[in-house]
Amino acid sequence: MSGFLTRKIVTIETLGEKLRKVREGKNLTLEEVAKKINIQAKYLAALENGDYHHLPGGVYIKNFLIEYAKFLGLDQNLITEFYEKEKFSIQEKKFIPPQKSLVLSQVLKKFLQILIVFFILFYLGWGIKKIVFPPSLTVISPDDNFITRENPVKIIGQTEEEAIVMINDKLADSNFKGRFEEEIELKPGLNIIKISATKKHSRERVITRRVMFIETN
Repeated sequence: MSGFLTRKIVTIETLGEKLRKVREGKNLTLEEVAKKINIQAKYLAALENGDYHHLPGGVYIKNFLIEYAKFLGLDQNLITEFYEKEKFSIQEKKFIPPQKSLVLSQVLKKFLQILIVFFILFYLGWGIKKIVFPPSLTVISPDDNFITRENPVKIIGQTEEEAIVMINDKLADSNFKGRFEEEIELKPGLNIIKISATKKHSRERVITRRVMFIETN
């Protein structure tokens, strides 16, 4: 003969269920209790349903429980202790899924951090380039392979404001915002004019101009 193993299903009675059970055992309605203890029936219903968020606050909940327990003839200390354990259990099990706005905020924060790092690296790279790379240099006049019968010839050009300009290894007169003008004495025949610009710690940028000077008799 085969035997069957029976297991007793244990259900945990909540605080609200206990209050309702005792009240109904006394054949009382919520409205009747509300009139007796001067607490609104909707608050008593919230206590029995465990809807504590519908009650005014933590202090009020305990006061309501004490008055309700006293009226029903229950141990007030046990009831409040039961409430604290139940509240802790609810908070422990409660799971709040991450809100989309919070996730978006975290993504945006990460993006801004990456963007800041990028700009710092870009700024450092730009600064190093500005220091090490040769400055810009443009010779406006004369053109290369220029032929002239006039002497001297005027060298006109533009570079960066902090650059030092040399013409045939002699310091040129630079004025506002890197513009320079200098007159150069020519020798009969072909003249090679070297124009260079450099900054502190930078490499040199060089442009040459070939100018043919033809003397007139």
